[in-house]
Amino acid sequence: MMQATTERVKVAEAVLGDVAVEFHDDGSAVVTAAMTLECYRCGALHDLEGEPVAFTPDLAWHLAQALRQHMAPDAYRRVRQTIQAAIEGA
Repeated sequence: MMQATTERVKVAEAVLGDVAVEFHDDGSAVVTAAMTLECYRCGALHDLEGEPVAFTPDLAWHLAQALRQHMAPDAYRRVRQTIQAAIEGA
């Protein structure tokens, strides 16, 4: 028996330093942190990416407010409308 999978579509993305936040069409948000570490002995560079952390729409709302100044006005408007629709539909 096959289960239907629903793909989340990215509505907008905000990047702040090494942290990327993706806002999705279901009102959720996913935060991913990345960094590059350098070996102090040999100078080798290692790119690390942390485990993504998902936020439900009620918590994604707070992320959107915190990142508002780092987003284009159109992107913020789409995120706000998507999150509000998800919260009101719940």
